[in-house]
Amino acid sequence: MQVQLPDGCTSVLRLYSERTLPDALQLKAAVPFWQWIDRLQPHWSLSLPLPETLPFAWPPGLQKSAVTIRCRWTPGQSLTTITPTVCFQIGKTVRYLHDCAADFRQPLSLPVVDAMLMRRIARRARNAPFIHTFSPDSVSSFCVSMEQTAIFLEKYPVSPAHYGIIHTDLHIGNWLQNNGELIPLDFDYTAYGHYLTDLAVVFHDIGRVVPAGAARTACRRGLLEGYGGFKNAIAGEVWSAFQKVALALYLNWSLDPGNASLLEIPAVAHSTREAIEGIMAPSVA
Repeated sequence: MQVQLPDGCTSVLRLYSERTLPDALQLKAAVPFWQWIDRLQPHWSLSLPLPETLPFAWPPGLQKSAVTIRCRWTPGQSLTTITPTVCFQIGKTVRYLHDCAADFRQPLSLPVVDAMLMRRIARRARNAPFIHTFSPDSVSSFCVSMEQTAIFLEKYPVSPAHYGIIHTDLHIGNWLQNNGELIPLDFDYTAYGHYLTDLAVVFHDIGRVVPAGAARTACRRGLLEGYGGFKNAIAGEVWSAFQKVALALYLNWSLDPGNASLLEIPAVAHSTREAIEGIMAPSVA
């Protein structure tokens, strides 16, 4: 919700439950995260958590416990039209995020997108009620594919040039457009990992919002040209593996026990099913 606080700043109050608050507070305590943000702030006025937690009072009769974290208000409009030019801008912006993260080594205070996380997501999926909508053979294929992805990450070289702080959630809904500039939102899932992870998230989401054919191909090409790197990696098993990592990150959110009610939303249930099917597929389109 947008609010005007006594200090005169327009802010957003983001609501956290007792279950999700520890993750949010851990992010706030991550020194490398804030050092990264300090590098980004001169370029944007990002909607980011400020170092304070405020109490939240539910209306009378609702027995819930929660707190809010204050975020800076970011003006702008959601992306409604996805074109190759917009995707080129997204690519340039993602590259800027990564360039600003270039000097950081693995921070102990941030989650890591690695083989261990892939195996944890696979266990979460196997234990989720939603998985029973698939046949046993499909579940087995999913588990095999997740293990293959985990093994890939174990063997893939950790190069300081390609690993750093990443956003992990740069889908099309997490961008604002303001005066011709694109601004990323929702840094709640910031982690440490390979930069291809962020590119794969956007690349796959373009497939969700742009119809198959020449337009989708042009948008994806614009994304990669805007980013300007990894041109030789966007093919074969490397790119397929990182797209599966991107899908797994979506499952990590949608199959979280605390988000169980979200699967009652048809769009979320559909996207979750598509993510599981995408991970099972030999390659991701």
